[in-house]
Amino acid sequence: MTENKLVIGLGVGALVVLLAVLVVNLSRPTPIVQVQLPEEAIKYGAMPGPSLSFQQFCVNGVCKDYYFERALMSTSTPFAIKCPSATSSIESLIHNIYIATTTAIYYDYSTSTSRYASSTAFANQSVSASAKGVFKYIEATNSSLCYPNTYIVVKGAGTDVAHLVASSTLTVILREINER
Repeated sequence: MTENKLVIGLGVGALVVLLAVLVVNLSRPTPIVQVQLPEEAIKYGAMPGPSLSFQQFCVNGVCKDYYFERALMSTSTPFAIKCPSATSSIESLIHNIYIATTTAIYYDYSTSTSRYASSTAFANQSVSASAKGVFKYIEATNSSLCYPNTYIVVKGAGTDVAHLVASSTLTVILREINER
């Protein structure tokens, strides 16, 4: 019988010690972390990010091709851009025109199978002597489709056509047509 009392006493003692440890640990205050926030928000300018260094960009299967060229000097064909390997429509064509001539120049915008010839004209523009300006063409028609292995050609005509200024530029955006 004494043995049972000893076991019960040890069990009750262990339980009392366990309860005391739990009460001490649970009654401790939890540490509070204080963070010092700046009084005024810091403003940053534009953050540099990745740039796209390729001329084709596709989203959900719709691809656009971006081209930018500077004028070739001393030629009647200052610009010739090769079309992509898919039939494309001209979404935008912007010609920044800077010429140093004494006579007017007539520009013919066309598609062609040759880099230095024009065959199917889709737009034209007459520019006065020593002009500075911008010609924008934004229209998609069947005559302005760009087929594989063809070129978008800008051809100049006039008595002073060889005096094109190198700062003339051409920017073209083509949208590839997915035929399904």
